Amino acid sequence: ADTSTAGILQFTGTSSDSSVGGERMRIDASGNVGIGDTSPSSYYSKELVVAASDNGGITLVNSDTSHTAYLMFADGTSGANAYRGQVGYDHNNNSMFFATDSTVSLMINSAGNVGIGSTSPAGRLMVREDTAGNPARLIISNGGTAQSGTTSRLSFYEGTDEKSYIERRRDNSGITAFVTPADDNPFVWENTSGEFMRFTNSKVGIGTTS
Repeated sequence: ADTSTAGILQFTGTSSDSSVGGERMRIDASGNVGIGDTSPSSYYSKELVVAASDNGGITLVNSDTSHTAYLMFADGTSGANAYRGQVGYDHNNNSMFFATDSTVSLMINSAGNVGIGSTSPAGRLMVREDTAGNPARLIISNGGTAQSGTTSRLSFYEGTDEKSYIERRRDNSGITAFVTPADDNPFVWENTSGEFMRFTNSKVGIGTTS
């Protein structure tokens, strides 16, 4: 350690030939810590600054595969105040989760499935809401500005090609459109007994496929 600079505690490393190397870490006069950085106070969140090279960073190691590692955000020391916000990785099932107000809000499981409000997503994206009176909403919005040509769209692709979409048009028409621009395939309604209605070539079939 070298304290020759007033108010700064510097830590230097040793080179392979045992000569003194450059600075590795410092604690400045305000208590801010810089690892690989000589000016931690220059950053917005400055209490700990790590300068990383390519593929560098911070690693949380857990040698027991049944444990969970956390990055916690606290606003107190008692009860849930000590872990209000969390980023965690569960080594037992290789899932990552994000918690707000001490409750898991988003989960990514080992298959890459994402659950919002669910810790066991059954598909690529699962949105769940169990509170009575609060529907599970998936909102697609263009900001609500009724400008000509603006839309909110839910698209269905095959590979990189858009095959069909559901679109709400915000051009003062208020139209919700079901569109198959690629191949003009029909829209089909089905229940457990099979198809009961379809739209094909501007025609509607109920109880018939032609």
